[in-house]
Amino acid sequence: MMTTVVIADTNRGLREALDDIFAPHGGVERVIPKDGSNTVYIKPNGIHFTPHTHTDPAALDALLAYLRDHGYRRLAVMESCTGGNFTRLVFKVTGYADICRRYGAEPIYLDEGPTVRVDLCDGTRARIPRRLHDEIVHRDGDFYLSLPKLKTHSMSTVTLGVKNQQAFPVDADRMERHSHRTLHRRLAALYDLTQPDFCIVEGLRATAHGHFPPAALLEECLVEMNVLIGGPDTLAVDVVGARVLGYALEEVEHLRLCAEWGLGEGELARIDVRGLGLERFT
Repeated sequence: MMTTVVIADTNRGLREALDDIFAPHGGVERVIPKDGSNTVYIKPNGIHFTPHTHTDPAALDALLAYLRDHGYRRLAVMESCTGGNFTRLVFKVTGYADICRRYGAEPIYLDEGPTVRVDLCDGTRARIPRRLHDEIVHRDGDFYLSLPKLKTHSMSTVTLGVKNQQAFPVDADRMERHSHRTLHRRLAALYDLTQPDFCIVEGLRATAHGHFPPAALLEECLVEMNVLIGGPDTLAVDVVGARVLGYALEEVEHLRLCAEWGLGEGELARIDVRGLGLERFT
């Protein structure tokens, strides 16, 4: 059976686009179990507070409002920003903290608190937050939704759902494998450790020519897309997102590795792409 990925047009509104994303799966209440004791964990790309480097706050706001309107009460937003910064500060400057308060979501600053060491499938080890280990890697009934931004990246080619988990290791262990030679395999190994239950890529504006657009070159680095790209198979969502950005699977090594390791669907021809057609972006 083919996995489904939706490219939803946000010009009608973010709520309508979220309806479109969940519709092929029977709606959000068929996708996310509704149990008063379970938590929906949302992982945006909150790498930094610099404009256009992080998931658009409007998308996070719309998603939390959408979930609250559908009766989900236990909500959390988790992130660990880039090295040398503080996630608590990023949440303050971007408005994520205010958004969490507005909808009663718990902000989880993954760069604070105790850690635990885990073995990865590539033979390496990494320290990750204990809360992440206990509540995400070993979750039981809770729901993990990834909300990355549609961006290119200077080392990983694209930064979408799979790379969104690069936030999980502590800074020292993250940077140890953050190079052109080692990053792709580390990303695939982190994806083998745990995968989101659902992924929605925020593509209101795509960030091109790298992941930190300089202020003087924003006009060249930002592309108005007005889309959300979503589905239950994060690898498939990333394959479609990469194609929207102009890349094939073979050009994004961490996606190729995930497909090779059987961690999702990597073949575009085997993905049922609905909503806006890919031909619009090629």
